[in-house]
Amino acid sequence: MTTTDEYKAALDTLNQYIWEHKLRHTAEREIILSVICGLEQPFTPAQVVEKANAENISQATVYNCINLFDKIGIISLLQKRATKSKAQWEVVSGKHNRLQLICKKCGRVADFKDIAITNAVKLRKYSNFVPEHFTIFVYGECKHCRKI
Repeated sequence: MTTTDEYKAALDTLNQYIWEHKLRHTAEREIILSVICGLEQPFTPAQVVEKANAENISQATVYNCINLFDKIGIISLLQKRATKSKAQWEVVSGKHNRLQLICKKCGRVADFKDIAITNAVKLRKYSNFVPEHFTIFVYGECKHCRKI
């Protein structure tokens, strides 16, 4: 999925939520959503603040938007890792399947593809549950940390 498609899916989700909850539509939310979708995934709130400052958007507004986007399912906090790295988020709106390798030492995250794993999850029957998408995390040490 391209960043543009990702942004459109996320914007549709945001607009639907705003309409259903009778919230005020703001340009700042759209700008922050655009910034998030344009960042390399995963991202930190500090990266969003840095980019949003160029648009004269306050840090508080960025954090409020991150909380809102998380609440409505546009972004998701990556699983807490056994590292001292900062919290990282990723866009999940419009995405379907994701497999990730996460280094427990440095916090690097890398996507990978495995058709067997993807098919195992997709083709499995779940009682009383209809899956929409999934993310699988594989924890270990990256090649950079193993060299140290």
